[in-house]
Amino acid sequence: MSDNPLKPLKLFPRNLTARAATVVRGNPVTARPESGVENCWPGLEFDQRNLEKVFFPGLVFEYHDERGTILREIDPKSPAAKHYKKSDIAKGVYLAFAQGNVIERPKSPKPVQRVFSFAPPAAMENWRVVHDFEPGPVAVALCNAKIYNLVLANEYSIDDMTAPFSTRKNRREGDFVVLFGHLARYLTEDGVIDPALVPAGHLTRSMCSPWQYDFTDCGCFFWASNKPDMVASADQPLQILNFQRKDRSGDAARTPGDWIFKDGRSWDSTNALGHVDIINHFNNLKFVVAGRETDEFVPATAAKTPLLTRREIIERLHVLAGVEHALCVEYLYAYYSLRLPPGFGPRREPWDPPARPLEQSSDDARIFTAADEVLRVAIDEMRHFRWVNELLIDLGEHWVLDRAGIIGIDFPDQPGFNKPFELKPLTREQLDWFIAVEKASPNHADERTIDGMYTHILRSIEDGPEFSADPAERDRLGQFVKMIIDEGVDHYHRFTRVKEALAGVPESTYLRVMTGPTPAPAGSDERILQDTADAAYGTLLHALDFVFSQGTRQRGELLESARRGMYIVDDACRSLSERKFGAMFNISPAPAAIAAEAAAAPDSAQAVGARLQPHLERLRNTGSADLARLADRMQGKLGELRASLDAAKIASQRPA
Repeated sequence: MSDNPLKPLKLFPRNLTARAATVVRGNPVTARPESGVENCWPGLEFDQRNLEKVFFPGLVFEYHDERGTILREIDPKSPAAKHYKKSDIAKGVYLAFAQGNVIERPKSPKPVQRVFSFAPPAAMENWRVVHDFEPGPVAVALCNAKIYNLVLANEYSIDDMTAPFSTRKNRREGDFVVLFGHLARYLTEDGVIDPALVPAGHLTRSMCSPWQYDFTDCGCFFWASNKPDMVASADQPLQILNFQRKDRSGDAARTPGDWIFKDGRSWDSTNALGHVDIINHFNNLKFVVAGRETDEFVPATAAKTPLLTRREIIERLHVLAGVEHALCVEYLYAYYSLRLPPGFGPRREPWDPPARPLEQSSDDARIFTAADEVLRVAIDEMRHFRWVNELLIDLGEHWVLDRAGIIGIDFPDQPGFNKPFELKPLTREQLDWFIAVEKASPNHADERTIDGMYTHILRSIEDGPEFSADPAERDRLGQFVKMIIDEGVDHYHRFTRVKEALAGVPESTYLRVMTGPTPAPAGSDERILQDTADAAYGTLLHALDFVFSQGTRQRGELLESARRGMYIVDDACRSLSERKFGAMFNISPAPAAIAAEAAAAPDSAQAVGARLQPHLERLRNTGSADLARLADRMQGKLGELRASLDAAKIASQRPA
């Protein structure tokens, strides 16, 4: 067992699956595409080629061949099964031509159908074609090895396949089997790579991973992120040493040519750890920091600020819960102020990633990007609001539903932001404020910033004497705080991308709501909508209060149920935005009244949303067919919310 002080440390991956309330079966924690390094080459978190192998439903292709793209597997239920048997695949079935949606930039942002020849250059070049396919219809033309040789000899061209692809009917036509379908959806409705489409292990099977043999024989043109290539050591300051070298005794005397070019100027296999050595002794390889191998851990310089007591941490969290609530609402108001492009909207539910519209001008594309980023940050802030309250509950305190009137905390001789809570459209000035509040301080050390506040709390939890007696509690609390800090850094970059996307687009072009929340005329449809939106907002807070009052069992399921309250809020706010009015976001009733109502009916979720019902009736009585349909949609979602909360509560009461 190694005594390396680095090895007991736990790494906290910054991605959605790793932070999921439940373990997602079939994918490693790095399997969310939005969590991976923005690079399609393999050797990083996962090999994206393993997704596109199944781009055509029912077929599995192989790109790792220089001659062509080969058909490896057929679903017995696939139309291809009528034309090919296993014996045919063993002899060789090739993808000769493919048709799919592509965007021909800079001609037009609208996808168009194009036919591609899959003759060499093959391998990676063929994969790049499939990788660029947009969602929509796809078609393939398959053939045996004999016909593929004719394709290689240019006796069949793209022009020859235009007519066969124009009739979308699965069939054998001449020397080819022509099949039609739609580009596979790689993600489930929860945003996780579908294990039924890409089985466990397939995402990483072609990577340089320490548990796979190709760790020592990388053939993917890119080194794994967790395995260095050349390193320096304590004896050799130059970064010229083979990380997998067996003999480390002569490091100081080595020169660049000693190991890189040996055995006829090929890779040095003589002094490299082999497959068995890697598998059995991988834990003995040193850590590499800044290109240098080390077994030493040098902690960062401790901050000068004194550690917080348990009571002081609780006081800070009481304030931060309100701050997270306030920021979330500011971001939501900014989101609903945008002039969303035609077709912008959810695929399934309002809080799912929206589907990019097929027809949009360059300004529409910029607004789409900005809206998508702002919405994602707002959703994260909702999660932070939840996490801070879970921290308070873990510390034996009551949860906080109040909203801060001031963003920031004042400290002795060190004022915070002192920015009043204010709802504004996403003007350039407001966007600069969002960037400023989310910007991390150097080393997360400035307590006046949001990240600095959380960093001080984290340090006090990890090093404070009041938490040393219960390591499980200390680690549990620390994980919540670390996740908030990590996501905060991401928010700064997201808002920076929003600024880049909207650069050069006039505010009058990208904004639909031009002012802060202004009450609509009394009795107007818009005023009824504003009152309904406030009641929907109160329903969401009531649902959260109900969840937090139920204890720890099934809290994940209960919170997932409470999330349905967001859909109700979204319906009302989106309808107001289309009428160029902003939601008021008045907390109605006040949190104290919400708590009193929840206490009066602690065992039933049917009280949640009781104050919303009269407003839905007012919508139905306006005489507007659109508002009546809106009321029906909101009524249905309220019913789903109540039923889901009750079901989760019943599950929480069953014996463990």
